[in-house]
Amino acid sequence: MPMRWSDPSETFEQKLRRLKEELMRYPDMQTILVGESAGGAVALCALRRFATDIDQVVTVCGMNQGAANVSGRLYDKNPAFRDAMREVDDVVATLSEQERSKILTLYSSFDRTVRPQHTLLKSVTSRDLKMPGHAVTILYVLFLRYRLVTGS
Repeated sequence: MPMRWSDPSETFEQKLRRLKEELMRYPDMQTILVGESAGGAVALCALRRFATDIDQVVTVCGMNQGAANVSGRLYDKNPAFRDAMREVDDVVATLSEQERSKILTLYSSFDRTVRPQHTLLKSVTSRDLKMPGHAVTILYVLFLRYRLVTGS
């Protein structure tokens, strides 16, 4: 589900509502929520808000924390992203053991767009894919190594 970050008419709350509607379409299925890049923040916020509807969260080069490290210009262009980052910092600080056990972070130590320190979370399973950059790592996971996400 695209977040459409640059759409100024949709707030972060509206984006989460759209996500919740998608989750409700498949009530009897196992749900693995995958958040790539800025979507990492959304996936983690959704885990907190909709925990009973989500079996696992996988972030791929996810901006999972560090709201203060994002450019003000980027926030100006994407106000919903700013709100997501503010919320995710609070979420990450209070993740329970049970919530942490549902999270897998996939990242590249060579990513210069979303640095590992903004992806890695304490007591969360992580895997360094050592790919050459942000977009390459995301494409690699989503198209070639999707089993990392599905566990199959």
